[in-house]
Amino acid sequence: MFRLIRKLITLAIVLAIVLGGANYLALHVAQDDVAHRAQTATRAQSASASIDGFPFLYDALVATSLPGVHIRLNYMPVGPLRLEKVDVSMNKVDLSRHDLFDHHQVRITSVANALVTATVTAQELSAAIGHQVILAGNGQVQVKMGLVTLAGQVAVVAGQDLVVRSGGVDLLSVNLADNPLVPPCTMSLEVLTGYATASCYIAPVPASVIQALS
Repeated sequence: MFRLIRKLITLAIVLAIVLGGANYLALHVAQDDVAHRAQTATRAQSASASIDGFPFLYDALVATSLPGVHIRLNYMPVGPLRLEKVDVSMNKVDLSRHDLFDHHQVRITSVANALVTATVTAQELSAAIGHQVILAGNGQVQVKMGLVTLAGQVAVVAGQDLVVRSGGVDLLSVNLADNPLVPPCTMSLEVLTGYATASCYIAPVPASVIQALS
């Protein structure tokens, strides 16, 4: 009897290891696939993705819904500007059962809501306008033109247009939504020391974003 129990325990341990390994492998393949699609769609220099929930195989194959998918795009071009990073955090992500079983691919069909945050550094703003931009924190902005340092402003207008101004002149105007993963939305801006972030909450996530990841 003791020998039988020991065998059953051993079998259970082996089964748990096999299932855990399969779950780990499937999760990493899915994350890499989502990251690759996001990078291809946005022309970012690199991308990574993480998927919430455990076990992944149950969420994907049985529930066909993931609690959350988080994407980070590094050095993403938007017009003349290069953003240091763009973070897209999506919640309640539904998957295509057909693609999972027939094509072994994770294809997103709907997303309940998402938070999009774009980060740009003073160095990247300087490169885009050809003059040194100083982000001193607390919303303070300066633009150095030769030997002259002028007061400046970094703002978001018309919902998603990032603008750098100095002396009443727009030195830069970039539509942050000119990107497949950043839909038109009303962004809030925070200017910190050395960088600025623009973010917006989207609910529901439009089909254009989902299509970019498919």
